[in-house]
Amino acid sequence: MKTIIVIPTYYKQVKFFLRMRNSLKKLDYKLEFYVYKLSLYFLLKKENVKVHLIKKNYLINDKVSEELLCKCVEYKIGQINRKNARLIYLSTLGTLKRWVNKNNTDAMFIWNGSSIDSIAATIFASKYKIKTLYFEVANIPGKIFVDKKGTNAQSELYANLNILNSFKLDEDKYDLWRKQYLDIKFKRHIVPQRKSIMNSIQSRYLIDIIGYIWLKNFYINKDFLLNKVKQIKNNIRYPLNFDKYDYKRKKYIFFPLQVSYDSQIVLNSDISLLEAFKEVLNYAKKNNLDLIIKPHPQECNYTSLKEFFYYRKDFILLNENTFLLMKYAQEVWTINSTVGLEGLIIGKKVKVLGKALYKNFKKDDLIRYINNYLINIDFFGKEECNEKEIKILLNRL
Repeated sequence: MKTIIVIPTYYKQVKFFLRMRNSLKKLDYKLEFYVYKLSLYFLLKKENVKVHLIKKNYLINDKVSEELLCKCVEYKIGQINRKNARLIYLSTLGTLKRWVNKNNTDAMFIWNGSSIDSIAATIFASKYKIKTLYFEVANIPGKIFVDKKGTNAQSELYANLNILNSFKLDEDKYDLWRKQYLDIKFKRHIVPQRKSIMNSIQSRYLIDIIGYIWLKNFYINKDFLLNKVKQIKNNIRYPLNFDKYDYKRKKYIFFPLQVSYDSQIVLNSDISLLEAFKEVLNYAKKNNLDLIIKPHPQECNYTSLKEFFYYRKDFILLNENTFLLMKYAQEVWTINSTVGLEGLIIGKKVKVLGKALYKNFKKDDLIRYINNYLINIDFFGKEECNEKEIKILLNRL
């Protein structure tokens, strides 16, 4: 039986990969996890899965560039400093080197690829020629993004859209899907991640903090924790008061906000959320259009939203159905949110300010991407992944 190494980052990702176990077993594969968070380690031990806890005593003495360390999303958002980024990176390499059976390892599954442990795993896989797949939420119901080079702007697909031409163009299938999709979304729009917000107060985060302190494994940056306290204060101090606005009769540009600490903003954009807002506001004023913004439902850092209140008289703040706001908008502007892709599905004019996978999509690209490139596995589901989709997934290697 061949082994697939898995590098998850959070609880939901572990649950997602565990749903593949039975189908992979039928195909003669088994999963082996590597994690540096104590909560994930306990979860996997409970699930009776082979798991290795990445520890400082597995640290190897190797050189690592400052540039590489600064690329990880944890450093970018201030969660860890460079010292701890280096510790996690070298400890991940050391743990993989110590435990991975290179002769029996067929592939590596990495979530997103932007965390410091997944960057180390990528380097390891490249050195030992282990085939790799990267996973990301597609935010299209029942589908997942899988690519052998990376996710978002780091993906093979982003570098070469011609990959989509290898798939059959089936407009009838897409039109049927689109109609059903929009019928649902125009009636009610709930971002899937919204279900996961309460996870932030669950006990597993306390377990991770205990792991950092008691096991002296790794440490969260103290400034990051202090900023979290400030965020809670600001959430109370600056409640969001939404406006009333007849958006079905007015002319406006819609600019949905993204999560301030999203890797899409942090890693895949040369423009900040506030800078993007100023650009779209300037365009709206020049064209005599109103500007509607809507906070992301998973945004829990009101410190970042506070910056927008200096311009409070210049925009309309709404919390209406995102799809209806796009439907009646003159244009949709985004940095690189999935909302931009959804705007293309509706048929709106979409202005993309950052690096987005769909930025240069033509209609045929959009159809092939939805119909064929995204794999029919629901990240937010609870059912086991079926063998047919797992085979399609493995064919990406």
